[in-house]
Amino acid sequence: MYSPEYFFSYYAANNYLDCRVYVTLAYKNETRFHYSCDWFEWQPYFERNADEYWDLAAARSVNGLMHCIVVAEKGAESTDTQIPIQMQYLDNDCYDWREMYEVWQSRRQPVLKLDEQRPATHAPYYSSHYRYLGSDR
Repeated sequence: MYSPEYFFSYYAANNYLDCRVYVTLAYKNETRFHYSCDWFEWQPYFERNADEYWDLAAARSVNGLMHCIVVAEKGAESTDTQIPIQMQYLDNDCYDWREMYEVWQSRRQPVLKLDEQRPATHAPYYSSHYRYLGSDR
């Protein structure tokens, strides 16, 4: 499975006009083809909490099916040849693709909205990379 970061960084490094990465967590299927989901938007910046650390609880926080939904808009100056460097390896000599987040935010239409808003039990991996948008349950 490709990560939300991979999609976001790829379209940023290739100068797309816009990119949004949504993540759904499906916990319970209503029918064979319909699952109730919580929806999140992935964002490249997050707050690191010194009291938290990566452990098995974070990995187990995705107790269901997780899907990435990516919407990207290609422009006249967009390419498909740049391969981004993963966030943990970025240094001062790298192109920091996260900077495109602010550019895209400044010209975006309203974010996806869902009718039902309720507090999410937690974000995937307990990370503030994921902003809760709503639920379809």
